[in-house]
Formats: sequence, C-alpha cells, structure tokens
Amino acid sequence: MKKRLNSTTVFIVILAIIALLLGYNYYARPFLRNYPLQYEPELTQEEIEARNEYVEEKLSTLDAMSQQDKVAQLLAYPYLAHSDDGALSATTSAQLRELQPGAITVFGSDVSREAARDQIQNINTLFASTQIHPLVAVDHEGGNTQRFSGDGFLALPSWRELCEYSREDREEVLINSAEEIQSAGVSIVFAPVLDINSSVLGSRSCANGDSLFQAAQDYIAVFGERGVMSVVKHFPGLRNTTRDLHFDSDTIVLSDGDSQIFSDILSLFPNIGVMSSHVKLEGLFDETPCSMSQDCLVGFSESFPLALVFSDALEMEALSDYAQELVDDFDFITLSQDRVENDPEAAKLIALSYQAILAGNDILLYGDAVTYDQLMMIRDELAAQSVVNEELNDQIELSLVKLLAIKKLYRE
Repeated sequence: MKKRLNSTTVFIVILAIIALLLGYNYYARPFLRNYPLQYEPELTQEEIEARNEYVEEKLSTLDAMSQQDKVAQLLAYPYLAHSDDGALSATTSAQLRELQPGAITVFGSDVSREAARDQIQNINTLFASTQIHPLVAVDHEGGNTQRFSGDGFLALPSWRELCEYSREDREEVLINSAEEIQSAGVSIVFAPVLDINSSVLGSRSCANGDSLFQAAQDYIAVFGERGVMSVVKHFPGLRNTTRDLHFDSDTIVLSDGDSQIFSDILSLFPNIGVMSSHVKLEGLFDETPCSMSQDCLVGFSESFPLALVFSDALEMEALSDYAQELVDDFDFITLSQDRVENDPEAAKLIALSYQAILAGNDILLYGDAVTYDQLMMIRDELAAQSVVNEELNDQIELSLVKLLAIKKLYRE
C-alpha cells in the first residue's frame, strides 16, 4: 500500500529538515560530507529560536505563494545557451519573468566561459527583485556530456577515464573544473554518473564499482566545497539497460550493487541531488518506470530526507506508452477534451509531471524540445489539480521546503 502524506506529516518533515540543517551548522558549508543522518542535535535556546524563526519564515513564504508559483518552483526551464554570446533574447527574458521557475537547465555545446557567465548573470538580473532565485543546472560529466566546454573551460576527459586516474591527478582536474563552473554562476551539475559499466552509456559509466565509489566521492566533495551541488544519476542503476531510454523503454533486472552505491554515496553526502531514471524493473512496482513509482522512490523520503530528487527529462521516449496510459485515465481541469486531442504531447507531459511529483520527484526536468507554452500548461494544470488533491498539494509543499532550504544554503 502506498503511503499517503497529510498536513501533519508535512509539518513534521519540515521541522526535521530544519533541525538537521541547524544541528549541523550547515549554512556556511553546503554540500559537504561526513555527518550521521540520524543525528538528533541538542539545540541551545538560541538555536531553537533560530529554528522556529526559520520554520515560520518558510511557512509564511509558502502561504504567500499562489499554487501556480509553488508548482513553477518545481519546474526546470530548459534554456539553450549561446556558445559565445552573453545576451538574452527579449522572448526568453519575458518567459522567465512570467514562469518564475525554480531551476534552469542549460543546454548547448561548446559554450565559452565568458558567454556562460554573462548569460547566467543576465538570468539572475531578471530575478533581482524577487525573493526566490532559480538554481542553474548543467550537464558536466566530461567527455561528450559537458555543455560548458568552450573557450575558457577545461574539457574534462570521459567519466570512465577519470575513474582510472590516480586520486591526486583526478582531484587536480576536478578542482580546476569546479572553480570554472562556480565562477560562471552554476549552482548544480548533473554528475557524477553512478551506473556501473553500462554498455549503453559507454564511457559515461565507470568500469569498476570500487574505483567509481572513490571517484564519485572526489567529484562531489570538490564541487561541493565550491558551492556547486552534484546530482548523481541514474537511480536505481542502468548497468543492465540494452536500450537508450531517450529513444525506447527498457525493463531490467538489477545487479548486486547497482542501487547500493546510491545509498553508500548518500550516506556520505545526504543533501545532494539524485536523478531518477525511467527504467522499469522486472517483477517490481508493476513494472511502472522507477521515476513514476512512489514505491521505487520511497527510500529517499525515508532514509535520505535532505536529498533533492530530480526526474530525468520527462519527454523521453521511454515514457511514451506509459504516458498515454496516464492520459487515458487523467481528469484534466484546465484542458478541454478537444485541446487534449489537439496537443497530445502537452497532455502527456502534464500527466507525467503530475505522476512524477506524486512519486516523490522534487524537481521536474525537461529537454530543450519542450516549449514554454507546454511548461505553462503544466504549471496551470498541476496548480488546479493541487487545489482538489490533498496528496499532490502535500508533495508539492514538501518538495518546495527542501528546495527552499537548498537555495538558502547556496545563496548564503
């Protein structure tokens, strides 16, 4: 039976998150390692008062936000960066001001350091008068999966190669890269990959579990020490995938260690991000894609409540058939049946976004083919659904509290 949240549970989890953050005195050193997750701090009166003030601040922030604003904070706007130009178009600027997304995923290739820095600065300027700024995220695995690799950026070797470096050599490379990324204004990197020896991912995955574990620690610590949060991927593990999930669905049997490495890493770094994949697991969760299954993702809320869970891109073909099943049973509020039929892709994205939040994803990712109009349709429909669906509303507020905590850490 799936566990259902209620408003009391939401408040208790909010208190737990704040107590953990204050107990670790964590504001000054975000995204670092080595503290027991179940540690129950003995707070001084001053710390208790600070905790209560912070809780009240977050609750008042939630109260002041419209349902549309809340949902928008869980959406990552896909932004196609210019390779050597720092200007934002008037259209992009207007869209960001209107949507007010919680995160921005940067796409592009061979983007120069100057262009990246200028574009991110221009994005931040759009939110200068707002209380909540978006986090800027970028793929940064190395090899062929590195958006910021143009002039002024170190082109990292593939992740498989980095795993085989000596620790000293690897840390030197990672330090240089992390400082470049931080100086450009990036707050989140989608890396490192924790999948072990995947034939589909190839050089994006390490060949050996032991070397992967050490390399992942080095990567997360180096970037974290410079205020950049890592998002490890792709839970629960893609070692046995035989198909690229961008283009097809796949059902697999997990090998020993595929999911364990996520637990091992999150035990060391309990407040980083983790990306859920769209893979199906044979005989488990009714073969619902993991990213869409509350049962598949429940371990994060139970064991790693500070981890921020990101869905993989929701327009990927791995979800296409499942999305149609959702649409067939979905009671749309803001869309007429004619509009659903005339824009089936938007209808699928809405249904998938709805289910992704219920499953336990905190931030929803979309590829650069997803349009602004589709994002607005997602925002408006999920906002309307959350008014009549208490479980959805509770999940939105839980995710939002975690996101606000991470933003506080990053900006202070």
